[in-house]
Order: sequence, then structure tokens, then C-alpha cells
Amino acid sequence: MEEFTRALRINPRLRPIDYWKDWRGQASYAVGRWQEAIECFEEAIQVQPSAYCYSHLAAAHKALGHYTEALEASQKAVRVKAHDADFEFELGSSYCDLERYEEALQHFQESARLNPVSSEAKLWRGIALGQLGRCQESIAALQEAIRLDPQNAIAFCSLGLSHAQLRRFPEALEAYKQAVALDVECFDAYGNLGITYMEMGRHAEAVDSFRAACCLKPQELAPHYGLIWACAHMNRFADSIEECMKVLQIDPQNVAAYEGLGFVWAKQGQYEEALMALQQSLSLEPDSPDAHWNVGSVLWQAGRYEEAIEEAQRALAIQPNCAEAHCVMGLALGGLGKTDEAIQEYIIALGIDTNNFEARVHLADAYFDTGRYPEALQEIEKASELQPDQADVRFLLGAVHAKLGHLSIAREQLAALKTLDPEYGEELENLLDGKPS
Repeated sequence: MEEFTRALRINPRLRPIDYWKDWRGQASYAVGRWQEAIECFEEAIQVQPSAYCYSHLAAAHKALGHYTEALEASQKAVRVKAHDADFEFELGSSYCDLERYEEALQHFQESARLNPVSSEAKLWRGIALGQLGRCQESIAALQEAIRLDPQNAIAFCSLGLSHAQLRRFPEALEAYKQAVALDVECFDAYGNLGITYMEMGRHAEAVDSFRAACCLKPQELAPHYGLIWACAHMNRFADSIEECMKVLQIDPQNVAAYEGLGFVWAKQGQYEEALMALQQSLSLEPDSPDAHWNVGSVLWQAGRYEEAIEEAQRALAIQPNCAEAHCVMGLALGGLGKTDEAIQEYIIALGIDTNNFEARVHLADAYFDTGRYPEALQEIEKASELQPDQADVRFLLGAVHAKLGHLSIAREQLAALKTLDPEYGEELENLLDGKPS
């Protein structure tokens, strides 16, 4: 009745029955009859085009995924009733649904200006800033939202994302853990925890996080993908294959699952099986650069260097700025003994993606093999900043320091490596003691 009373002041001839369509639309919306709700709201607008009716219409369109129509309704709501914090917020949300974050940001900022104590406006302003890559501003906005509402798990989860974009992984972990503490069913927080642990090379903790996400939403594919790669990095191949099969049960045409199978078979040295899986992914997406460089990677591992180069070239023909393809090209050229050319490919890869861990490690390895130890040290230290707890990073750090005569530092790396990977530790110890590995 409150809305009707407001409308009556504008149009004294308005009858309660004229508002019946809007009320009926709200009732249909409440029980999930979205199309019926839309029809009711549209009829109500014909009688009385209020901002509230347009807002209700936008919500019903969103429920059906009609985001363009929702945006149009939200825009009309703001035109009918300007300078309203709620309608400005809803318009920002509609722009977000269409990934138009610059426009969304403007309306979230206006909503926050009109209602300075609104934690939601500041939260979504922070989210929009994060989507635009303005991470420092995003962090400031999200921290303000948390100050206003310290129990908002979404705000902490979004804060973690902005820290992760800046590669501040400890801060990201802290934010995600706070989100989980506030809401034990925060699916996104568990998934993002897993991704961050993977970035840090902490695969066992990544597995735990991805499994928690899978328990919450078994049909969501993203945490299954995470488990495929995390288990494979831990040499838990049976678990990794099991996750691939789960994904294929949900989506039999899933390219990522076949790529995962290819990676797992290759890790076990079963290259023909790996190539069969990857050819399946290639048949599903023949123009995918990822599919081609993945095939190239397995061919390199199998010692089929010329064929690996051909696949990397196919990937680059589709996407010239594909860092992974340049990295595979470098590996294959290195296999053919063309180390200088391999180094150039790694440098190109890092020019495209400075945080490409694989390219950084392989470049360090190539410098090490050619006796360029200062350059090797510079590159492996950068790789260590990306993933400090990776066994191959610790090994190469120890080996390079040993070659440069920094034996105390090399011994420190040995101590850490013995915990991470005893076999690698033994190999580094033999190198330091002058024994054959």
C-alpha cells in the first residue's frame, strides 16, 4: 500500500485495482513464475509507469537471463525517479550483468554518494574496480564495505580476488579464509582458496579447498578442474583421472577434461594415451591454440621435437601472442640442441606474460646449462617469487648458488628441498658434494 499511496499523490485518479497488476507480478515473481511476472509488470507500467514497476520488471528479466531487457528497465526506473540510491544501485548491477563495468562503476559510485552508509554500494564498487583491473582502488573500496559490514563474506572473497590479482597471495589467503569463517558454504571462497594455493605451489592444500567446493556444488565444473591439476602435480594420477571422468559425466564434450587426461597420461610417460586424449580435445576445438600447444608439449616430452614445433607453430598461427606456445617452441628447440633459439622463445613468452612460471624456469634452466649462472640466478629468483615452494625451483636455486660459490645459500636450499622432495634433495646434495647424480 505504501507504493500505491505514493503513486496516488502523483495521480489522484489512480485506483487500487490499477496497482493490482504490479502486486500480482510480485506474487508471480515470488513463486518463480518469471514470464507471468513480466507480463503483469508490463501491464502495470501501461497504467502507471512507476520506478518501482520498472525495477520489478528488471528483476524478473534478470531471473530469466534477459540482461539487455533488464538494463533497459533499470534505466527507465532511474529516469522516472532520479537521485535514488536504490535505483542507481540496481542500474549498476544491470550493467555488471552485461560486463559493462565502467558504466556499472559510475552508478555504484552515485549510489554510494546518495547513501554513504550503504555497504552494498561500496562492495559492488569494489567488485567493479577489480574487474577493471584497478586493484588498489578495489581493495580500498572493499575495506570500506567491510568496515560498514564486517560479517559480509562476499566482501572478503572479493577482497581476496583483488589481492590475488596483485599476486599478494598471503593477503588473498587471509581474506578467503575470513570469508569461509563467516559463511561455511561460500563456494567461491573455497574455489579461490584452491586457485591461490595452486599459484603458491601448495597443492595438498589446494586439493582440500577444491574438494570442499565440490561438496557444496558437485555439478559445478571449476573445482573439478582444479582437482585434476592439483592431484596431477602431486602425482596422484588415479585421483586426477577420476576427476576427469566426473567432468565428462557432467559434460561429455568437455575439452578441459580431455586436456587434463592428456596431461596426466604424459606425466606418467604414457605419451600415446596422452596424445589420443588431446586429439579428442583438438577434434572438439580445432581452432583452439591451447589444444595445439598441449599436443606440442606432449610431443616434446616424447622426444618428437620437430612435430612439437609444428604444433606450436599452429597455435601461434591462431594466436600469435600465445606465451605457452612460445614456451613449447623453446622446449622443442632446446631438445634439438638449439639453445640460443630456445632462449629467445622463452624471452618472447615472458614478454607476453611476465608471470609465466614455466617459461621463467625453463629460461633459467637454459642459462644454467650454458654456464650463464648470473642470468640463471636472476631468472630462477623471479620464478621463486611466483612459486617459492616448487621443488624444481629450490633445486635450481641451490645448483646455481653452488656454481657461483655461494655454498651456504645452496645448503639452505638443500634443507628446504629435502622436506619438499627427498629425491630432488638427494640429487642436489650429490651435486654439492661433487658426486655423480
